[in-house]
Amino acid sequence: DWEEEVGTAFRVDQLIAGDFRFDWTGPNDASFLLWCRQDKENLYFAIVGRDNIIVEPKGDKKGDRFEFWFEVQDARIPTVMMEVPLWPAVGNGQAELTYKHGRSGKVPGAQAALSERKRGEGFFLEVSIPIKEIGGDVGFAPIKFSAVQRD
Repeated sequence: DWEEEVGTAFRVDQLIAGDFRFDWTGPNDASFLLWCRQDKENLYFAIVGRDNIIVEPKGDKKGDRFEFWFEVQDARIPTVMMEVPLWPAVGNGQAELTYKHGRSGKVPGAQAALSERKRGEGFFLEVSIPIKEIGGDVGFAPIKFSAVQRD
């Protein structure tokens, strides 16, 4: 049970990068709690997210999504971003990770499963990402990453 790993004191209540006016004009209600683990081959993330409405893409709007930004060892591509759509939490619960910065296409071997919490409260997201997809064998070196919830 991921939620017993860490107390809720680590909740990110608000993190705004850049000028939020260009991204969203609705209520500032999104937040998340994240846990991370790894084994020899994969990184595992569990995220409990708060959001009053999970929005699907419509027109030029991208919809709600979660991003993982990784600092990699390749000097030509110092940062790689992987994106997970959140709207499948309302439907079938399976989502596909895609590269959106540094590389393109589906992330090979990555998996994501979502479920909606009580209606209007948000989502639970579990993600598995092969370490080789963020730069290969990292050994005991720390993996530098950022996690962003787009509302």
